[in-house]
Amino acid sequence: MTFHFLNVRNVTFSSFRAGAEVRARIQVRNADRVYISDSLLALADRRGAMEVANAPYVKVERSEFLRSVQGSVSLSRVAEMEVRGSILDREAIDVDTSGGGNGTEVRFSCSRAPGEVIPGGEVGCAGIGIGATSPQASGGGGAESAGAIVLAVVSSLLLLAVVGVLFMLHRTGKLDEYL
Repeated sequence: MTFHFLNVRNVTFSSFRAGAEVRARIQVRNADRVYISDSLLALADRRGAMEVANAPYVKVERSEFLRSVQGSVSLSRVAEMEVRGSILDREAIDVDTSGGGNGTEVRFSCSRAPGEVIPGGEVGCAGIGIGATSPQASGGGGAESAGAIVLAVVSSLLLLAVVGVLFMLHRTGKLDEYL
């Protein structure tokens, strides 16, 4: 699956999921802003899986770039890239310096590489989740699945209580008055 964005104002990936079974390739050219949030991209161990060129600003927030290698994320003529609350290996970002200019400023905050310990003591990181909520990242279903399970159990208990009351009314003959 390949996404090409050419001469656009803004490119936003929000809650986007591309696992290892999908060979996703993202190419952005001549955009004002690229924003990736709450997304999961398994870059499948290859260079150039995500290429951004001629975009002044790229922001990655609460996202995960798994199985990346050096050069998985390629930047050319990008002024600034900010990575916040995400899982992305610094070595995965390849900045093209052949275009001249002042280069690309890449800032990481509250982020880590896959397999790294969550950074402690960074100012302003309290309450920021590292990475997207995904079964692949957390090892389980995460908070979203836990809430669904609790809702299903409570609903089942309420249904059993209603069926029990109706059965009791039927056995005593009081249900016939309502029919």
